[in-house]
Amino acid sequence: MNSRKALTLLFSAFLYLVSADALAQEPIQQIPSGFMVEGLMSASVYTTAGDIMTGSVSLMNAAAVPSAVIGYRAPKFAIGLGIGFFRTSSITDEEDPASGDHTKTKIASTSMLFQPRFEISLFRSQKAAAEAYLALAFGAGFNVNKMDVEMPAGDDSDTDSGVVLGTHVGLGGRCFFGGGPFALGMEFGWSGLFLNMKDNEDDTTYWQNILGVYGALVGTFVFG
Repeated sequence: MNSRKALTLLFSAFLYLVSADALAQEPIQQIPSGFMVEGLMSASVYTTAGDIMTGSVSLMNAAAVPSAVIGYRAPKFAIGLGIGFFRTSSITDEEDPASGDHTKTKIASTSMLFQPRFEISLFRSQKAAAEAYLALAFGAGFNVNKMDVEMPAGDDSDTDSGVVLGTHVGLGGRCFFGGGPFALGMEFGWSGLFLNMKDNEDDTTYWQNILGVYGALVGTFVFG
């Protein structure tokens, strides 16, 4: 499943979660508050700018969006520390028309990001079992870019590393099932990863940016 199909499926499920049947219920309960753990499985469509990762493909994760969040949930908002992992990769195989020799280039970029994340409740159903929310986050971490080149004359490799800044803004919706502490929801928004990299070969630095839109399946568990 490619990223575009994944985003379409996530958006369809999001529309169901915020449908009138899910939100229009009699007042019965309150959304739980307390220690919170969230998991996010995201997909992204993005563009890159920089010297190394141009033309890379998206995997089932999104730049600057955490894969796990640990924090506290209050009645109207939630705050937590998110940990995000982002990886892109590309492989090119070029043939020399004169000799027929192949040059294969493998490029991989891996980022680890730590970021405070805030969720603000925008709307709740009458039953308080479903809500729409705004998600905001900004954080910092590290990045490693590795390039391996396989040539008939011999192989070569280069590794760059640096500091990464990331942010994302999203709108989401979730439902707490059966009046319990577990909720399932969807989130869509914009994410940006800004990398200050050092080229180890010539000892220079450069900026590389990864910008795009994302969709995420979000699971939330609250220990009331």
